[in-house]
Amino acid sequence: MKPRVLIVEDESIVAMDLEATLERLGYAVAGLVARGDDAVLRAQRQDSELVLMDIGLGAGQDGIRAAEEIRRTADVPVVFVTANADEATLQRAQQSEPFGYVLKPFQERELRTTIEMALHQHRLERELRASRRWFETTLRSIGDAVIATDGKGIVKLINPVAEALTGWSQAEAVGRSLGEVFRIVDQASRTPVSDPVAKVMASGQVVTLQNHTILIGRDGQEVQIDDAAAPITDDQGTITGTVLTFRDVTARYAAEEARRAAESRYRVLFEAVGEAIVIIDEASTILAANSSAERTFGYAPSELVGQSAFVLMSDSWRKKHLWFLAHYKESPLPTRFQVDRELVGKRKDGSTFALELSISEMWVGGQRQFAGIARDISAKKALEAQLILSQKMEGIGRLAGGVAHDFNNLLTAIISYGTLLHDELPQPSEQRDDVQQILAAADRAATLTRQLLAFARRQVMEPRVIDLRELLTDLEPLLRRSLREDIQYLPLLPDELACVRIDPGQLERVLLNLVINAKDALPNGGTLRLNLAEVDLKSAGTTEHPQVPAGRWVMLRVQDDGVGMSPEVRSQVFEPFFSTKAGGGTGLGLATSYGIVAQAGGHLIVDSELGRGTSFMIYLPAVEGPADAAAPRPVTQVPKAPRRILVCEDNAIVRVATLRGLKAHGYETLEAPTGAEALVILGRQPVDLLLTDVVMPEMSGPELATAARAAHPNLPVLFMSGYTESAVLPAQTSARDLAFIAKPFTPSALVAKIEEIFGG
Repeated sequence: MKPRVLIVEDESIVAMDLEATLERLGYAVAGLVARGDDAVLRAQRQDSELVLMDIGLGAGQDGIRAAEEIRRTADVPVVFVTANADEATLQRAQQSEPFGYVLKPFQERELRTTIEMALHQHRLERELRASRRWFETTLRSIGDAVIATDGKGIVKLINPVAEALTGWSQAEAVGRSLGEVFRIVDQASRTPVSDPVAKVMASGQVVTLQNHTILIGRDGQEVQIDDAAAPITDDQGTITGTVLTFRDVTARYAAEEARRAAESRYRVLFEAVGEAIVIIDEASTILAANSSAERTFGYAPSELVGQSAFVLMSDSWRKKHLWFLAHYKESPLPTRFQVDRELVGKRKDGSTFALELSISEMWVGGQRQFAGIARDISAKKALEAQLILSQKMEGIGRLAGGVAHDFNNLLTAIISYGTLLHDELPQPSEQRDDVQQILAAADRAATLTRQLLAFARRQVMEPRVIDLRELLTDLEPLLRRSLREDIQYLPLLPDELACVRIDPGQLERVLLNLVINAKDALPNGGTLRLNLAEVDLKSAGTTEHPQVPAGRWVMLRVQDDGVGMSPEVRSQVFEPFFSTKAGGGTGLGLATSYGIVAQAGGHLIVDSELGRGTSFMIYLPAVEGPADAAAPRPVTQVPKAPRRILVCEDNAIVRVATLRGLKAHGYETLEAPTGAEALVILGRQPVDLLLTDVVMPEMSGPELATAARAAHPNLPVLFMSGYTESAVLPAQTSARDLAFIAKPFTPSALVAKIEEIFGG
């Protein structure tokens, strides 16, 4: 059931805003009243669990007077919500003993925290009052006399039976020495009996009074007693007083057992909390810590007690902690809780980590103490950093993919025209050599666009189900040749491993790039380890890499013991065109690798520190079943008979270049700059194959193919694009529509693809 809150506010707009805020926070509004008198009546009806009270109300008594009346007549906690923060108002407010004080304007989280702590404290106070009533009732109802003292023998409590036996009332006895109230002598010798308090304080044990002991009452009446005295101890076993029973020791032991049980229950709760709890005094000295603190900070609770809280925080946060503590203590009416404050924690081994801290104030024995609840948020921060990196890489990837697409159109024309010109020039000739250099430059540019598309996850992939153990075994000679003699290569392959689905050629590029990078990170030699392992994550965040979702994964780790990376370099290592190599480099190697792994549904993660080497971890989804057989490569053939090809391409340069290349290889060609014109041509004359761009204005390639197939069901269709097949073709495209060639292409490659469609 939602906690019910009564709002006391004379400004209707503010009251309605509070009502909406409370309902958003999950509370039930018991009502809205504008007068202090009405608030008292509603609180006395006990129809709400908490009262939110403004101080400055209209007619009638103000909020402070109303809160005092509620405190006196109704068992309902009051939290002030006001804009008044002057010293006089705060002092008056303290006298009404509110359960919280929230200054307008406030944050919803602050209001919710104050309400929750007020409800929590109120529950604790009710339980404490109930326990106190139970204890006093028990003392008054037992048949034995009981006197309790502090450690110096000063009477702190005396029950009615003891009052009757000693002749001292509770009010008269409390504060007096035990010897004055509890006069005992030996019955036979009439000599005073040794003070039982001194014996208990000295021995720490239960002391039984000697037989025939006489109690001399205040009025001189003598009573023979035969019972015991026992120590009262705190949580650490320190004796803080004694308890005397004159008759029934059973009742005394029952009371002691009840006290120990209560302490045990609180201790169980203290230890059961899954987050670290550390209690400090005003000097920042640690008074207590639970077992979860050991899991978080590495210290056993016994090691922490007596130390400064500084041992648990980084050096940079010590001054901030002192400032915060001083500011907190100087506040006239400090907030009961400071929630979700982030800082940098420090473990016993010296390592630091992100920490979220909630601090609460409490008073114990008249001394202010602070309880801190600490949460290790390293995994949370890692996920946030990964999300920021992913968003950044996604944005750069979209830009890179767009640039590569447009560039591929230009390269298609350059390569097509260049090839045609090259084949027409006599050999040998300087012009033919010049064209050869142009084609070589275009090929290097095409490689660059493929790298950009790989980073943007828009490259053409030929994924297969493969066994990584076989791939690494076949690739080992190449990897060893890529290393110097002073680098030791140590592969560790398991006997059994699940398969993965990825383009093996692309994965080989990734591995070769990682191995070459490791070689550069080992200028003086060292060790390169390559490990394979299957990882089954029951839930996300259960490994050192929380960004990897739950599931079965195959992890490939490439690890060197080289120079490592600084945090600045590590944060940019996957960004395109970022390179630390002295001789330059495109800076696309790791960016391309990142895109290849991501396009396969995996994760590429780096872990590195200066002087401690670098590890690259590739996580790929595990696949059930055996590996696929290697697919045969198609054989390039020229057409056996004249075929008529309809080319639909909105880019005139690419369209004309493609037509020239097809004609040079003996094809008949038709052209259409739009899908609509292509449909008109198809309606007039037969066509053997439709070659269409995918992304076109007005009508896309897949839409054209669907319309053409409606009239010509058996018409073959070949798609072409500067993007990848998966990036541009809709999910609903049928399997027979998936013939695809990526730009840029040479005329001979286009002919090979066309003849592959026709069956060679």
